[in-house]
Amino acid sequence: MVTADLSEARLGFLVPYVGWASIAFFGTGALAMLWKLFFGAKVALVHSITGFTYAAYSPDEIPWGFVADISSIRFGRNWFVAIRLLPEARYKIRRRQMNRFANRADFALTGFEILLNANVLTVSHEQLYSMLRDQWLAAGASQSPSGPAGSRSLGRE
Repeated sequence: MVTADLSEARLGFLVPYVGWASIAFFGTGALAMLWKLFFGAKVALVHSITGFTYAAYSPDEIPWGFVADISSIRFGRNWFVAIRLLPEARYKIRRRQMNRFANRADFALTGFEILLNANVLTVSHEQLYSMLRDQWLAAGASQSPSGPAGSRSLGRE
């Protein structure tokens, strides 16, 4: 008597279809990534006299009047320019749905809504901090103790 395992024979016809489906799925993902790379590039940070736009947080301009504090903090080995918004401003700013979870995690970890790392921009950390801080103070913000003397360090050194 000859017996055979027919489970492979029954599912063997699916192998080409699974292969073509994965080519279509990952090919579509690669095309979407290339499209975003070449045609969807946006400026990460735009600042002006009236406010600033940080594309990762909100597509709209955030007025300087909504900013409560701008500090320089260290987390691990990286320095960040941290921006704390006024409590009522958090609800007035239209934020990207995908980034709300990450923004909540940043706020829970550091106490600041927006963390800017100068490594991804074309300026140094000191230039980014002084540029944003000067614009904020020029817009009539209150003087608060932060900066090099009021900097905080979070995480491991």
